[in-house]
Parts: sequence; C-alpha cells; structure tokens
Amino acid sequence: MHTKTSRLGFKSLLGVLRGAVDSLRHIDATTLELKYNPKYEELFAPELGPVNPFHTQQQKAQTNMLSGFVEKAHISDFQFENQRRTFNSFGCSMSEEQSARYAQAVHMSEEQSARYAQFVLLVLSNLLGMHSCSISDVWCAKIGVMSDVRVLQHAHTLTRSLKTAVVPGTSLARYALDPTVDAVPETSAITPFIGATETAKETDGKTVFESTKERLLDKRKRNKNDDPGNIGGFLGPWGGYVDEQRIMKPSEEEAVELEEILAKRQKRGKQAEDKPLEEKTVLHIKDAVDYQGRSFLHAPQDVGVNLKSDSPPERCFLPKAQIHTWQGHTKGISAIRWFPKTAHLLLSCSMDCRVKLWEVYNERRCVRTYYGHRQAVRDISFNNLGTQFLSAAYDRYIKLWDTETGECISRFTSRKIPYCAKFHPDEEKQHLFVAGTSDKKIICWDVRSGEIVQEYDRHLGAVNSITFVDENRRFVTTSDDKSLRVWEWDIPVDMKYIADPTMHSMPAVMLSPNQKWLACQSMDNKIVIFSALNRFKMNRKKTFSGHMVAGYACTLDFSPDMSYLMSGDADGKCYIWDWKTTKLYKKWKAHDSVCIGVLWHPHESSKVVTAGWDGLLKFWD
Repeated sequence: MHTKTSRLGFKSLLGVLRGAVDSLRHIDATTLELKYNPKYEELFAPELGPVNPFHTQQQKAQTNMLSGFVEKAHISDFQFENQRRTFNSFGCSMSEEQSARYAQAVHMSEEQSARYAQFVLLVLSNLLGMHSCSISDVWCAKIGVMSDVRVLQHAHTLTRSLKTAVVPGTSLARYALDPTVDAVPETSAITPFIGATETAKETDGKTVFESTKERLLDKRKRNKNDDPGNIGGFLGPWGGYVDEQRIMKPSEEEAVELEEILAKRQKRGKQAEDKPLEEKTVLHIKDAVDYQGRSFLHAPQDVGVNLKSDSPPERCFLPKAQIHTWQGHTKGISAIRWFPKTAHLLLSCSMDCRVKLWEVYNERRCVRTYYGHRQAVRDISFNNLGTQFLSAAYDRYIKLWDTETGECISRFTSRKIPYCAKFHPDEEKQHLFVAGTSDKKIICWDVRSGEIVQEYDRHLGAVNSITFVDENRRFVTTSDDKSLRVWEWDIPVDMKYIADPTMHSMPAVMLSPNQKWLACQSMDNKIVIFSALNRFKMNRKKTFSGHMVAGYACTLDFSPDMSYLMSGDADGKCYIWDWKTTKLYKKWKAHDSVCIGVLWHPHESSKVVTAGWDGLLKFWD
C-alpha cells in the first residue's frame, strides 16, 4: 500500500515538472514576429545554444539600446542637465573630482557622489571615443529626448574641445582608457574643469543655473524712439542696436574672387545692350500707290468679295485645299493678324525678329518688312483703322509702327518681357494700349505721352492674353497662374477671379463673333468655353478635344457664321470642330512643325490662314 502511494506521488510530481517545462516555450533570438502573447519568463529567458562563430565582437556584446549597453546611473537629473547645459553654453564643465565635490555639496551620499562622478566621467570618455556606448546613448538614458541631429552635431563639438582639454599623460586619461586603474589622481595634474578652461575661470566656475557677470554684448544699447506722436521717426521695438552694422561687405579676398567670377561671366555671355535697335523698313513692291494715289492700305474692290461689308457670309464651309504659301520668314512664326475690317492684308511676326505685311489677294506679295527688335517678336496688334500697329518682343520693347510708311513712331518698355499687347478697341481710347508682362502685371500706356497710366497687378504668374468683352467696358486676362481674371477698365482690382484645381494655364483666348463666348486653349489638350457675359461661367457641356497643344500657345478662331471652331496643334495639324455638337469635323497636316496660328477670313466662307514654326504661312480654301 505504501509503495503504491509513493509511486502515484512520483508520477504526479513528474507530470507537474513536465507541464512546467512544456509551458515555457523557447523563442528564437532572431524571431521578428510572435503570433501569441508570451510570458515574461519566456521573453527574458537566457539565450541557449552554441555561439555564432561569424558574429563580430561588437555583435556578441550584450546590448539594451540600439547602439550599446547603458547601466542605470543613480544620479540627479538636475545635476546631469546642469553639467550638460553648462558645457553646451560655456564649452566647459566640471571634472570628475569637482563633480564629486559638487555632489557632496548638494547632500548626496558617498555612494551617490561616487556614482555621479563615474557617470560624468562616462560621458566625457564617450565624447573622447574611449567607451563602447555613444554620447547620444548616455544622454538618451538620462533625458530620453535628446537623440536627434543637434545632439550628434554637438557631440562633435564636445569631442574637439575635450581632446584639447584632457592631457593623455594624466591619471584622468589613464582612468578613462583603463577603468581598472585604481590610482588616485594627482591634484597637480588635474584641472578642476574640462573643456574651455579660460571661460570657466571667467565665470568663476559657475554653471548656467547660477548668475554670472554680465558680458560685453549681454545688454547692448538700443536705438529708442517710443514717442507715438513722432510718426516719421517712431522706431518701437525695431530700432536695432546703437553699434549695429547692417551693411555687409565682402572681405578683400572675397572681393577679388567675386571680381574674377564676374569677369569670366561677362566674357562668356553677350553683354546686354539696353539701347534699342535702330529701326528700319523695306518696301518690297514697286507700286506703293495705285493710279489714283491710294496706298496698299486701301482695300481692293476687284476680288469678287465685298471686303467692306459688316455682315458675315451666310454659310461657311470646310476648307479643302491649299491655294498659296507665303515664304519670307527664316524662323518660326509666333503670331498673325488680319488687317482690321477688310482683312485684305495679313501681318505676321516671327522669331527672326521681323514683322512682315502680306497681300491676301491678287499677287499675294510681301508688301513691307519692319526691322526693329533684337530678339524674337512675340505679339502684334493693329489699331482700329490699321494705320498703326504694336509689336511686342523678347528684347523687352513694345514698338508702335506706322503701317504704311514703316516708321517707328515710339518705343515703350517696363524692363520686363511683354507677352501680349492690345489697343483699346473704343474709338475715343485709341491712344491707350495694354500689355501683359512677365512680371505678372498688365500695364496701360498712353501713346501720346509715352507714360504708364495704369497698372493691373493681381496675377501670380506671367500674363499671356488680353481680351476685351462686354462692349469694351471690361477685359479678360489669362496667366501662367492657371487663373482667368476679369477687370473693369481703369480699375486695378479684378472684379472676377476664376480659378479651379482642375483648370490649366490658358495662353490663347478668342472671343466669338457674337460676343457671347470666350474660347480658351487649355494646356490639358482641350478648348474650354466661358460665357463672356455677366457671370463668366465655364460651359462644361462645350469642351473641344482631340488635338495636342500641351506646352504651346496655339491660337484658335471661329468661322464668321460661328458654325465652326478652328485650332492649330503641336504636331502641325489644323483641327476644325462643329460649334454646336463639339464634334471633330476635319483635321489635316498643315505644317511640318507646330501650327501656332490659325485665322478664318471674316468675309470668305471657307478661306483660312495657318502659320507654323516652319516659317511658312499657308492659305487654304
């Protein structure tokens, strides 16, 4: 009976032991993810198994931080912060001996003061690269929030200063190098401070938490004038210091280097010439006047079309064939314009810095060339009568020309590149014109005085187009800031601002013949339509797409009867859509390069002009 009981007790004990062993599951040290909640004993069980022969000595070391092992230091947080901030501010802190004395002075026990001294030494030895854990580890162990870039940068500063402060021959350095040395440091070889000892002497060894003597620049005298009655000379808190120098000049060596750099740049690049180019003109036809003494500005009457008619053709048709090509420009054409009302002449400007006038009927000759710009001409615009026109170029000049004689009447510049220029359409305001510039402004000049009379400065990007609407009482501008703004004439604050996250830049805008719609060439390869009346609302049902214009300011035009909308594109094609249905009716290859400009003749039912970057003007019917 006794034996049976003992056997049962042994079995139960064995079962308990087995259960205890089974309940502790071994966790591999390399495991990154656990799919159950382990016990505390399992997480902190000692590592078992053979030593990895491929581990370096650093990898074998036991760590409790990312970059080393830090023992808990029983030291006052205040004293640690005190020494750290003192070193940060003054570049010096107490040595081991001094810190032990300091700890005793603030009523620490011998054991606490010894630990404190060791900890300060640990920090200093870390800074000198004499210990396994880094300075950021030590600081993180004490303050928990200092492991950022500033700490690491400061550690370099501390290292530099401490390397000069700790003399390798002293017992302090020996202690840092070999912690097993128990030699008592010699008082003669130890300095009470580590780091910038001169600063420590100046401050009498005081820390940042103790008051020190005022330094020279601690309290600088300020320029004061607090009298609010003195409006002109009131300074307030912005007076600055009495001995403050705000004009920074380069040193002699720097000045010599800068002169050399500027000299090289001037040799490389062409010198900018501020003086405008001397204008000249060439008449290419022999008969400047006809038998009645009328100049080429007079509309011909023998072309089978009434060019002086105010009514458009009854019905327009799609052009089918090319009937003429005008050649003369040596570089790409940037803009084309009909002669006002009659459209018997065509004006073109090009990147070859020239403006040319062409006949549309009869012999279709080049009538006159106008030379007057140093750089590519961007835009041209006739006045209402066609007797004068403006040319805006990248040489920052806008020039007013006499169409018939070719004389340059006047020049205008705002020292910025004009991207578009347009006369005010009203008869009584023909002496005023507006220009959109690269510095986000729309500037209005008076031709008679040559002075700027108004500036519209609200856009956030270069101004690309100006279009007069609402019987010329308002004008619409588009810009690189992807917005459309509506202005009342002579009021420099926009009355309407249209911008939408889905909108793109619209560098070309055309007003419809019935004055009701604005067709805008959008840089997302679409033509968007806005109402030109009160609300200027986008008509989302009317969007014309299918062409590719992204990155190019390809212009567009309506047929005179408003049945078609026409546009060029980046591949040199010309596109024609039906206005009512927005259906693409026709496209054809018009130019070898970008088809930048298209115009539908206002008195012809199917005659169209296209201009391209191949330098050609083509007439289609």
